[in-house]
Amino acid sequence: MNDVEMVLARSLNDAAHYHSEVEILFVVSGSAKVTVKNQSYELDQEDIIAVNSGEMHSVESSMNAVICDVHFSCRRILELVEEDMCVFECNSKTDRNRSYHTIRTVMREAVYQYIKREPGKTDCLKISVLYKLLDCLIENYRNQSLTRISGRKMDDSERVQKIYQYVEQNYQYGISMSELAEQLFLSTSTLSRVFKKETGIYFADYVSGIRMSHAVDELLQTEKSITTIAVDCGFSNPSVFNRSFKDVYGVTPSVFRAQRKEQMMEQEKQTLLEREKLRKELAEQLGEQSINIEGRVKVSVNADQGRAFVNCWKDMMNIGSVDMLCGAAAQKQVLFLKSELGFHYARIWSIFSQKNMICTGKEGSNYNFNRLDYVLDFLLENNMIPFLDFGNRPDVANGELGNNVFETHDYILFESRAAWEEGLSNLTEHIVRKYGRAEVSRWKFEFSSDRSNVPVSNYYSDQNYSYAEAFLYAWRTIKKLAPGAMVGGPMALIDFDEQFVKEFLVFCREQQCIPDFVSMAVFPYRTRKVEGRAVSELAVADNVEMEYIYQMQQVLLDTGCTNCKLYVTEWNNSVSNRNYLNDSNFRGAYFIQKLAELSESVDMLGIWMATDIIGNYVDSNRIANGGGGLLTQDGIPKPAFHALRFMNKLGDCLISKGENFIITSKSKTSYYIICYNLKGYNRDYFKKRERLDNPEDIEEIFENKDPVEISISLNNLPDNKSFIITRRHVAANYGNLLGEWKNFQYDKHLSADSEKYIREASFPRMSMERMKTEEGSLHMSVTLQAHEFVLLHIHEDKQAAST
Repeated sequence: MNDVEMVLARSLNDAAHYHSEVEILFVVSGSAKVTVKNQSYELDQEDIIAVNSGEMHSVESSMNAVICDVHFSCRRILELVEEDMCVFECNSKTDRNRSYHTIRTVMREAVYQYIKREPGKTDCLKISVLYKLLDCLIENYRNQSLTRISGRKMDDSERVQKIYQYVEQNYQYGISMSELAEQLFLSTSTLSRVFKKETGIYFADYVSGIRMSHAVDELLQTEKSITTIAVDCGFSNPSVFNRSFKDVYGVTPSVFRAQRKEQMMEQEKQTLLEREKLRKELAEQLGEQSINIEGRVKVSVNADQGRAFVNCWKDMMNIGSVDMLCGAAAQKQVLFLKSELGFHYARIWSIFSQKNMICTGKEGSNYNFNRLDYVLDFLLENNMIPFLDFGNRPDVANGELGNNVFETHDYILFESRAAWEEGLSNLTEHIVRKYGRAEVSRWKFEFSSDRSNVPVSNYYSDQNYSYAEAFLYAWRTIKKLAPGAMVGGPMALIDFDEQFVKEFLVFCREQQCIPDFVSMAVFPYRTRKVEGRAVSELAVADNVEMEYIYQMQQVLLDTGCTNCKLYVTEWNNSVSNRNYLNDSNFRGAYFIQKLAELSESVDMLGIWMATDIIGNYVDSNRIANGGGGLLTQDGIPKPAFHALRFMNKLGDCLISKGENFIITSKSKTSYYIICYNLKGYNRDYFKKRERLDNPEDIEEIFENKDPVEISISLNNLPDNKSFIITRRHVAANYGNLLGEWKNFQYDKHLSADSEKYIREASFPRMSMERMKTEEGSLHMSVTLQAHEFVLLHIHEDKQAAST
């Protein structure tokens, strides 16, 4: 074969087979079941898997699925890496430790070059993209522990991989089994046995098959003589080659060549016809979305198509503790967020804190609800519905995982179960008496349990503490007094808490107290238990949020709780409150992509969090400090705020969405489009601490800074109709907090005038143009720099219509 080959196949189905090449399978559309060494993987759209040299595998795709199938010469790979062994670990379905964003982008580029190629054009661009793919594989998915083997003990799987690649490098010559056995520190008989056990075939048959495969390639792709091919492919002489070939194919090599070359000419014609047919089908099926190697996205959609667009993030906002919301500054910012973002539920916590002075945590305590009432009055008077989280939460600002800027515990840990039940009953009776059963029945009550921080998460002191029993009491108490209120929990970290959640939901079914909603926290981390405590680290995989949501959905299915609402009550790109990514354009673009991705998977999603006031401390002495809020401590909107505002503008009909765009409509004459250019982290970022104290450090942590050009065609519009297109841009160097602050060299000691200027400049730039449809289509384009995002509002030009 050539060093690299690629096909785009409709409904690819290959029985179990092996070959010397490394094979990459990418699901363009539909799904496929790929079995490698007896392990099956169900791949969905945009999943990717690598099959190493010599691995037995099969492929079975769904009807009308489109699979991109790429083969790389094993010999060429070994030459490039300058090693005697190279094994890839690339499987987006199971790999939780790597990002697949870049390799997916390259695969899309390869698909684009394949379907755009016209007859008579060369394959140069396609091949260049395939070598880019190979470079990505080698750099990011190579198993570095399997390189040179001398002096290191190998397991049987590693030995077989070594055998595969040894044969590929030496099939033209005499294969010395004894030499190979010596390299692997085995006897010849043991090597033969290991190979048969791992592969199911004999070593001699495998070598013969590899030689025959190369001989077929030479017969069909070159004009070499039969004798030359026999020698080049490792056969001892032409007679042996002829006899072996006829045993396999039923004819001699010369007859096979003549017959197959005629077939190949006809097949090439058929391939061109199939490629054109498939290109047209993909153009229609994928909405003409395609990315080429220069970074261009083309989208062509019908303006009159679409489906309902689910908005899961608009209803609720994570506000802060009851104590914080007693302050005038926090209330002012909450009112601003309410007016601009229009959320309904205000989630607040630390109800039973010492600062609120509700009670002492002992049985028979006096109860004082004045401070809580003050906050509840504020919310209700301003058309916000309380969402009360009763979990024990420390007053904390995370610098990075495992290293807090400050942490204080002022929550009341009730002295007994009876004391806690008394306190909850008194509180529930009080709010129903004060605000009325009908009002409180609109509220939401969450009983969170931070299992990664036991026993701090316990509501009361008891050697036999049970969260499930505490929830049961809370559910019954609230439902009795306010039957319409929604009660839920446990705000789990599902990768850490899966078994706990399952047991909790089974308990709830048995006790007939099934939660109205099951809540979870979703952050891009992996959490595991080490020596009895929870340890978290940044997740490299770029789809970890969806992975956790799917995991929770499966738990709901397994426990028969599919009627429960699924709430992600806390979500952000980071838990750090000292990470300037929180203040950057990256976070805005990240919000757009992830909200579009998560929107149809959960019933409610809460951005973490409203304001930087939550993380204020003695080190909060700059205009921005890397806090997790949508607003700074002084109320300056961040790019994430603008991104959320843009998302709230989208219409209720989703026309199309892709990696760089969301297209919606509100009516036949009003369309909202968001385009964005999100960049993923580079590998070095995961080696650093998450706390980024210097805003200039942001420039160095992304995979690239390449711009992207997005061209959009809205079709099926009235011909020669005038539209107005309004654009709102937020870019890294203008219209946002860090971009404007950079003009002042990130000075700590800004004057009042400078701060005022930055506040007023930290808003999207606007522009407007008029455009007429041509043959029923509007054609628009934007070029976005790294992390730039733009909202386009396209609406009928009524002034032009009236004239």
